[in-house]
Amino acid sequence: MTETTPVAESRTVARWESVATSDSGRGPVLVVDADPAIRRIVRLVLEGAGWRCQTAADRATAEHLVAEERPKLVLAEVDFDGRDAGKVLAERLASNGGWRPRVALMSAYPRPVGGVEDYFLRKPLEFDQLITILESIENEPGW
Repeated sequence: MTETTPVAESRTVARWESVATSDSGRGPVLVVDADPAIRRIVRLVLEGAGWRCQTAADRATAEHLVAEERPKLVLAEVDFDGRDAGKVLAERLASNGGWRPRVALMSAYPRPVGGVEDYFLRKPLEFDQLITILESIENEPGW
């Protein structure tokens, strides 16, 4: 029995590595949340669905990645550092004056009033809904 366990584990590792290194033309998507478990789960689901995905734990890193990678969607927790950082990030991206990614805020709490985000997703996330949003963005002209 111990001889089959390493084989099963190596197949699982190889499958996840192939998903994680997928070079799909879809995306990228930037996931911003202070919780590493949330970032990891969302990244794994999106990469498993064929989307390139990056993550950030703070607003400064997120803004840097938006400028460098030009993601199609930024999915950010509304309040990931105690100061409405996701909402502030959405406002900063909307006031850029030029190109900007679509922004989806996520929270277990109700949608913030007067937000400039394009989408709002309630936690726990419904991944089918997120994939539907990504596919609609992917089909928009100009991407």
